[in-house]
Amino acid sequence: DNTPLDISELDAEGLLSLEPWRDRLMQGQSIHGLVKDLLAFRQTPLWPSFKIVAIVPVFLEDDIWGVMGFGHSDLEHAWQVPEVDALRAAASTFGAALQRWQNVEQRQAQERFLTTLANITQMSMQIPEIEAMLQALADRITDIIDADDCYITLWDAENRESIPITASADLRKAFQSSG
Repeated sequence: DNTPLDISELDAEGLLSLEPWRDRLMQGQSIHGLVKDLLAFRQTPLWPSFKIVAIVPVFLEDDIWGVMGFGHSDLEHAWQVPEVDALRAAASTFGAALQRWQNVEQRQAQERFLTTLANITQMSMQIPEIEAMLQALADRITDIIDADDCYITLWDAENRESIPITASADLRKAFQSSG
């Protein structure tokens, strides 16, 4: 029985804070062996039924993202090199999948940003009055940076003060009454 471990409790126990293990995991090495020989595992109630465990790091780029853990409850044998290599390969594949997912998410976010920016630019160029164009800009620009509100002021260099022009919907009334 090769049961995946619930690593949420493992992380709460602080596996990466255990000095010799943290260093090994950060260097891409695994931790595996008989539970009775691994002092930290004997001191936690996390896996009272496991006889052997194997922990391999999962990396996202060059940073450790987490760990994958496996345990046997009915076998008590040393992990074989091919078994540990297979676990490392699984962790590496999982890390690559995470990286790909993150890259897709970043690319999609960038595409949404550029599309929204292009739409706002096109819309603002089609509005002939400056006040209406600035109002439309204030209402839409928050979509680009996921802000709650936007306001636009002009700088009066002669009087060294800003002049309120407009704001997005939630802020508009309060903003315009201040000007």
